Amino acid sequence: MRYGPLISNRRVLVFGVTSALLLLTLATVQVALAGPSGSSSGQTVGTLSGTLPTPVPTNTPIPVATQPPPSPPAIPTPTIPPAGATETPTPLPTAGERSPAPPVTESYSWYAPTAFEIPVFEPDATATAIPKVSLKVPARSMNVGGQPASGQITVKPVKSSEVADVSSATIPDRPTLQFTGRSVEINVFGETATSGGASDITDSVRFNPPLEIGFDITDEEWESNDGIAGTYEVRYFSVQENRWVALAGVVDPFPPRRVTAKTTHLTSFGLFFEPAPVLGPPDGGDYSLGNGGAGLIGLFGATLIIVGFYVRRKAAARI
Repeated sequence: MRYGPLISNRRVLVFGVTSALLLLTLATVQVALAGPSGSSSGQTVGTLSGTLPTPVPTNTPIPVATQPPPSPPAIPTPTIPPAGATETPTPLPTAGERSPAPPVTESYSWYAPTAFEIPVFEPDATATAIPKVSLKVPARSMNVGGQPASGQITVKPVKSSEVADVSSATIPDRPTLQFTGRSVEINVFGETATSGGASDITDSVRFNPPLEIGFDITDEEWESNDGIAGTYEVRYFSVQENRWVALAGVVDPFPPRRVTAKTTHLTSFGLFFEPAPVLGPPDGGDYSLGNGGAGLIGLFGATLIIVGFYVRRKAAARI
């Protein structure tokens, strides 16, 4: 009985030591399973009992996509002309001036005739017809210094503002002529058998037989000029004489009406006309009888009355 309490205390002591060892073992196992405090999970061991501290949430702002500001519009870089270059403004047509048609070039071979026609003005929507210029070059006609020549014949319509001066000084023989506004310039770029190459032969070329040039006459010109009673002329401009020289021509009165002329050389040609004279009332003279005329008529009437009375009396006496 003396060892009873002692044995009981031993049992309590053994149970306590055993419990302590068991708790220590469980704590060691839990720490081993949880890993070190610097693990990638970012969590730390709070106590040996295995409880972990509650993580405190942090409000991380969500990045908001911002739209970049619009870029300014591109400013065109001004073009700088090269040194010494000047800009040529486009000439504007003058009032009432029509744009000329583009030039036309035809080949002439000397062995065959060449004939073509071109419009003088650009097409106009309001125009009923476009007047043309015709050219007819006979075969074996073109020559330079008596040698047969061939080449390219170019007919170029000329602006009204670029035509040589038309005035009484340049038309001294008929200063009343009027210019129709239609003119052409004819050039030849050709060669002969001995020229050794092609060149501008306009000034030296001649035509034998002569070439024929024709200008159309519009309906408005024909009517305003009293038809065939008017005067129509084809003239060429002589640079040496500084005047328009008339060419012998023929007018075709049937549509399409055309005045044609012949020439042996080339230069600028134009169509002219002179309005027909207007027949009006007599000019200013005094066509009244006057006092003397009235007296003579009265005397003649009185004589007729007296003679008639005398004849009637003679007839009554015979009865």
